[in-house]
Amino acid sequence: MKRITFFLLAFTIVLQLKAQFNNDGVVLKYNDNIEKGYGGTATTIITPYVLFKPIDTQAYIGNKITHVYVGLKGNATNVYLYIKKSPMDANPIYKQKIGNLSTGWNDIALTTPYDVTGDSIAIGYKASFSSDNPNGVGYSSERNVDADYVYWNSKNNWYTTGGSLCIQAVVSGDKMPANEMALKSLSSVIAGYNDKTVKLTGVISNMGISPVSKYELKYTVNDADEQSIVVNKDVPVNKADTFHIELPSVTVGKYHIKATLASVNGQTDAYFPNDTISSLLTVRDKAYIKRVVAEEGTGTWCGWCPRGLVGLELMKKAYPGQFIPISVHGNDALAVSSYSPLIDKMSGFPDCYVDRKLQGDPYDNINSMVQQELSQSAHIGYNLQATYNQDSTAVNVKASILSDADLDLPNYYAAFAVVEDSVKGYTQTNYYHDNGNGYMYGWEKKGETVSDVVYNDLARGIFSSYNGDICTPAAMEAGKVYDYSYSFNLPSNVKNKRNVRIIGLLISPTTSYIVNADNAVPTSTTGIKDVLTNQVRSYKISGGELIANLSNIKDASNVYIFTTEGKLIKKQIVTGERISIDIAGLHGVYFVKICNGNSSQTLKISI
Repeated sequence: MKRITFFLLAFTIVLQLKAQFNNDGVVLKYNDNIEKGYGGTATTIITPYVLFKPIDTQAYIGNKITHVYVGLKGNATNVYLYIKKSPMDANPIYKQKIGNLSTGWNDIALTTPYDVTGDSIAIGYKASFSSDNPNGVGYSSERNVDADYVYWNSKNNWYTTGGSLCIQAVVSGDKMPANEMALKSLSSVIAGYNDKTVKLTGVISNMGISPVSKYELKYTVNDADEQSIVVNKDVPVNKADTFHIELPSVTVGKYHIKATLASVNGQTDAYFPNDTISSLLTVRDKAYIKRVVAEEGTGTWCGWCPRGLVGLELMKKAYPGQFIPISVHGNDALAVSSYSPLIDKMSGFPDCYVDRKLQGDPYDNINSMVQQELSQSAHIGYNLQATYNQDSTAVNVKASILSDADLDLPNYYAAFAVVEDSVKGYTQTNYYHDNGNGYMYGWEKKGETVSDVVYNDLARGIFSSYNGDICTPAAMEAGKVYDYSYSFNLPSNVKNKRNVRIIGLLISPTTSYIVNADNAVPTSTTGIKDVLTNQVRSYKISGGELIANLSNIKDASNVYIFTTEGKLIKKQIVTGERISIDIAGLHGVYFVKICNGNSSQTLKISI
């Protein structure tokens, strides 16, 4: 008998829980998840609202709002429910005293169901929260301006959570639409010029009282021939489905995408104004040179680390001008604390991160990692200049950044690494001695410890931190150059300022990957002589050619010509001390960048 009673009790509880969010109607909502809490103090009276516009309500004319769901992050007292046509209206159309509500979702049955007329409907509540948890208003991080009206103590003080408030309305009645779906979103995509396919992602919701088993979408690209896709998928009432539109590779440019709901369950959709949605596809141009950064973890005590020294030098020769190494030491006299976030991620040496994205051995794996990164288009152009201050104790850098597409809230970060070349005076442990572990470019002929090592690309610090600082404005126009300046003191561990290079890192705000980089040798403003020992000896423009004498530049490899906006115009391999570049047809001001394995020089020319 006890078993039967327990079963019946459990069954009753299940039914009650199920019924809490099953009032035989359609739920008007912005979210299902109570992610965060919002509020003020224990004495603050908060009134949050969501707004459902005519496009949300007109499909339900002649029906009624019977229930309201309120999601909370804390217990609320003295709760009143309000319905208005606008959150800013002075007086509500409907008011109901609720009393107390609990943390989580609360189902409020309206004492008088509210008639849906097709006008806007603003639904909110007034509540107080305890001093233990004043942030009791529930909301999700999904941003929607129509679901984010909050008032503190007064109808005149408006605030926002930055998300979507957890307030939902249940609509039911005898005139509810059966086959009714609403297109909620279709992603705008920025694609690369060499992408084989482009995928757009959309969201569609079942806003009718009948389950959906099939729906059809039609779409156009720049008003060209209409295409269609049929999605055979069960979409229950009040649930959403994610769909994808795949487009073949298209040429560089901007494309307007329009998607329309054609049918639901093989029938015409009940309400057509919410059946169309648009987005923008931007296909980027291959405009900017891509440079890859390898941050290596190493140590003088590490007997396997000579292969990292070898690997970085081989890569500089293989990818001149596009490979930028940074050798970061850990647990030895050459270690720097500002690079500890990198070292802390490594379980052993030698190790290497390429663009802070790919991890592997700096000898065995580095070539494949660099190739993988160089196969990606550089959608953000990045160039760096650096100068010393008057007494050469500080460095001033200026990074020029530009995008090949319009960007809202780009929020890219910049960090600047100081590296030094030709550092001597330290002893390196060597496990390749006496040919004990095979060939390693001469290290097998050296002793177990080696004291004549020359360390290049040695990290002396990174500023302002490993993760950097925001360096881009609130919005970026395609092709427009944005400058970012930063100054920092030269690290005291630098032995020779003549051997210093500054490496600028442009870091993604979403992935923390390095999206592009550049390096520069700081020039002097006070006459420190020969800080740049690899300067162009002379150059001239004659007969449609740029002719330059590069005899002063050791191991010069590539010459690049950029517009002032950073677009790559010409690239030419250096085969001797004198180089001629065809510049016929070019007019205006351009930047000429000459690269070798370790550094570069940029000339500004006028044609």
